Amino acid sequence: MKKIISISIFLLICIAANNMPLHKRIGASKKILLERNTPVSLRLIETVNSEDLTAAVGNVVDLEVRIDVVREGEVLIRTGAFAEGYIHAITKKKGFGKGANIEIKARSVQTVDGQRAFLFGDPLVANASNKRRSLAWGLTLGLGIFGGLIDILRRKFGFVVAGMGMGLLLGLSVKGSNVELQMNESLNAYVAETITIEVFE
Repeated sequence: MKKIISISIFLLICIAANNMPLHKRIGASKKILLERNTPVSLRLIETVNSEDLTAAVGNVVDLEVRIDVVREGEVLIRTGAFAEGYIHAITKKKGFGKGANIEIKARSVQTVDGQRAFLFGDPLVANASNKRRSLAWGLTLGLGIFGGLIDILRRKFGFVVAGMGMGLLLGLSVKGSNVELQMNESLNAYVAETITIEVFE
């Protein structure tokens, strides 16, 4: 009796397999185009600070995919997939209140079949406030004007030059602010060239 039941189950499995599409039976794959200009939503998985002494143009920045990229009902780039960005531009804080700035661009992303899809797009930008810059120039001009008024009252010249010189030195001592791009900030990019992705069933 057990033998009959086993044979019956085996026959049912064979029938089901014969009715299944070929690509399902053999675990086949299909190829889908990941086209140029396909949008890819990314996010930073680290914080980038202009004060970091190692921060420089060209340095790699770690990113990851925020949303699945789906075409023809198949996921071509998965949420959480690794993506690589880089520092496109960075300016350190300087005298006269000039603040720092950072620009980050996306370079590439990993697809479901392990390929590296190159990306392009506008940079993610952070600019420091320029409030200190106004303070620095205010000190320079203010001391220069003050020196000029003294010269007018004394009917001699010299204080205006001294005032401007002191103002310039004070202005140089007023440093701008640092800036940072924080973890989880979003960056939008686009596929740079059309590639074929192999998706396994």
